[in-house]
Amino acid sequence: MAQFADALNWNNQVWDLFADDCGTAGNQLPRELRAAIVSLGIWVKKETAAALNHEGDLESLIAVNRDIMKGLRNSAAASAQKAKDQDAPPPGTPPGGFIIESA
Repeated sequence: MAQFADALNWNNQVWDLFADDCGTAGNQLPRELRAAIVSLGIWVKKETAAALNHEGDLESLIAVNRDIMKGLRNSAAASAQKAKDQDAPPPGTPPGGFIIESA
């Protein structure tokens, strides 16, 4: 039971950090996204308290975390691909990257 409570409390702390960060002046996420993260953090806090009392929906907590991780993974992959595309040589560049132009 102690490990269960530790895991729930750790998850709650992570969401508290997310919500706190959304309230900082330097946070550059869109306002609507920050509000959604804060709302999720509030929901996580309520569900965590309920789960610790054996009343909450643990599967919903797990599903939210999985969905967030999946979205972050997809976002990271898209960012990596964009960076890779920006660093790629122009189409038709020969191996080695040297383009010989005639004068």
